[in-house]
Amino acid sequence: MAFLDADLVDALGLPGDEPVRHAATSGYGTPRGEARTALVVTDRAAYVAECPPDGDWAIRRHDRAALTGLEVDARGIGEATVALVAGERVLDTLKVARLDRSDFADAAPILAAAPERTPADASSEPLPILVPIDDDVAQAEA
Repeated sequence: MAFLDADLVDALGLPGDEPVRHAATSGYGTPRGEARTALVVTDRAAYVAECPPDGDWAIRRHDRAALTGLEVDARGIGEATVALVAGERVLDTLKVARLDRSDFADAAPILAAAPERTPADASSEPLPILVPIDDDVAQAEA
């Protein structure tokens, strides 16, 4: 997992009950200087962040329940594109340095898995019905 810059952490403003499951950062050169990008995945959301040279972070939030995965395309010399997908649709893209693409690709299995349930979600589920088991039947099946 990548180290997150303090200015990115401040810009994200993540609540304390939303732990980071994966983070990847990258930087690539532009004619004006180095641009920075990041992908931060929590239990509830995926955050795509971009920061131009000498600029502030622009952050886009995507609900984890809508995401089905992530694709990485290493097209250009020294650059790659990361895409957040929902089924067959691309929801968002992010430009990263080609050498950093595997750091971003490591988020794919996390995004493909169902988001983890919060305690509030679990409490709204009905409790399973318990059926008593006859000891004689249980012993006969064993």
